[in-house]
Amino acid sequence: MAVAKFPTDLKAIRYKPQTVFATDVAPSNGDDDLRASDIKFAPTLSLHRAGYQKAESGRGFDAAIPGALGGTLTFKIPLRSSAGVSVAPFMLLAQYIGTFDNFTASPITVATAASGSSFTVGASSSDLDVGQAVMIQLNDLGTPEIRFITALVDATDTVTVDPPFSSTPTVGDTLQPVATLYSTDIAGPLAATEYQTFVVYSGDGATNSHAWTIGGCAGSWKLAPTDADSIPYIEFTYLCDRWVDNGPIEFTPQPVDAFNAPTPLLGAPLSIDGTAVPVQGFEFDPGIKLVADVSSAGVNGRAGFICTGDDPKPKFKPYWENNTFITKYAAGTEFALHIEDVKDLDEGWAMYFPKCQIMSMAEGDIEGIAAHDMEIELNDPGISAGTPNVLIPRWAIALASV
Repeated sequence: MAVAKFPTDLKAIRYKPQTVFATDVAPSNGDDDLRASDIKFAPTLSLHRAGYQKAESGRGFDAAIPGALGGTLTFKIPLRSSAGVSVAPFMLLAQYIGTFDNFTASPITVATAASGSSFTVGASSSDLDVGQAVMIQLNDLGTPEIRFITALVDATDTVTVDPPFSSTPTVGDTLQPVATLYSTDIAGPLAATEYQTFVVYSGDGATNSHAWTIGGCAGSWKLAPTDADSIPYIEFTYLCDRWVDNGPIEFTPQPVDAFNAPTPLLGAPLSIDGTAVPVQGFEFDPGIKLVADVSSAGVNGRAGFICTGDDPKPKFKPYWENNTFITKYAAGTEFALHIEDVKDLDEGWAMYFPKCQIMSMAEGDIEGIAAHDMEIELNDPGISAGTPNVLIPRWAIALASV
């Protein structure tokens, strides 16, 4: 018996989008590589007892009969932007889950501006979308700001954003559309192109190594709890239809990383209705719910996976603040929530939740200082006030990439 001996922390992962649920696609080194950590695959196999009765005691069972394969793959990647060279890794994976839209457009300039929240642009506003993020470096100075479009009037090329920019844009300021993922109508079976094949490598070399090929994978993600001065990570969980034990395989080295380095959560204000609030950190779970599309026609008893809905929840812990959170909780007041961590035009991210409501509250602490522990629900933000009238997403996340 050939024994492979390798450290458990030597791991790598590659992926490739499929075109058919039941057919794996072999990933290759290069664009299919992920800089990931905490890579874990738990394979499953259904084993069935025949259930024969025997007249002798103490005989035990006959051999179990193998059935369907399955499993769960988890890993996390840092939330970081792409510096314009490609689509950021998080965006690449999240858009295949089938719950989001990914929008980019060419830069346009501000033509007139009445306030930090409403202005016209020097090109057709029909190139933009409600829910999409835009970024401006006001007067071409200072740190860029990311805001989210809540209304468009195509007849006058008027754009409304929330929260307002910190000051009124000036004529000629560059409005940079930002790649954005946001909530859409997600329920239903996943499309054939929304499944992935992963290869998970362990070890090093041709002998002391191992690889799994994992196919028919459908995933969900969440922004892991991120405190101040911590790197934000996206945690992925994939339900898998099948796996192959490839045995020892030598891993082709990953190419030089072309993406921006992740940055700690610093200089990243969280705002409530446009007012900055000091918080310990932030996390978000879109609450994507996936179940197997059970089918006897499937090799492993599945025809794919179905999204049955979502239950998105942002979470943050602010210091005790009587006239903000307690007042809103007592009155049942809705509020808009925005957080951004922007370092430069090609390096930063932001999230936006237009209609939040506090559903429960308890006293917590931040390093022994009184704070709020709250459960936040995302309500229906309704339809945009502009023309065309479209649904405003319940949440959106944007990654700068200039």
